[in-house]
Amino acid sequence: MSESEQTTRQTRIDTRLRALGWAITPFRPGIDVARLRQDVVTEFETRNGPADYVVIVDGRIIGIIEAKRFGVDPENVLSQAERYARGLGPTGFEVNGLRAPLLWRSFSIDEVKARDFKLDGFKWLKDESLDDGDDLPEPEKLATDGMGELEAAMEELQMVLNLLDESQALDPEAKEVMA
Repeated sequence: MSESEQTTRQTRIDTRLRALGWAITPFRPGIDVARLRQDVVTEFETRNGPADYVVIVDGRIIGIIEAKRFGVDPENVLSQAERYARGLGPTGFEVNGLRAPLLWRSFSIDEVKARDFKLDGFKWLKDESLDDGDDLPEPEKLATDGMGELEAAMEELQMVLNLLDESQALDPEAKEVMA
């Protein structure tokens, strides 16, 4: 099956992100990241080129997703996401020059098969092609830190939902508008 990267993004990535409640926001010069709450900004400009997706929660960049057309081997995707993470401006997070705590890539079926389909740990997720990979924290630490950030973001989102529920309970007209 062959499809363009744009088609892959529109039909496979964007639809899943939207279904999970993420707003897909196109990059524009001067975008105020601090005002974004649960957004994925497309074609986000960095000093090292545009990242396909930059994930933002509560005004903080938490990750980069690099897309490739369906069927392309994802071998070098993580190093590309790393390059963009190094090219971000100040984010309040920095480990060895990376300014986004989470970098995503997919794994080919051959990579998963080579590990006997064992997905019980994160050690094998470390990209050995990174030049200074020895200086990076262990994948378990990165995953734990990332999960902590995501859990905190989810708690804050739940508080917002609770506030919205409370305001609707106080305003009967709001229920009619929502219906």
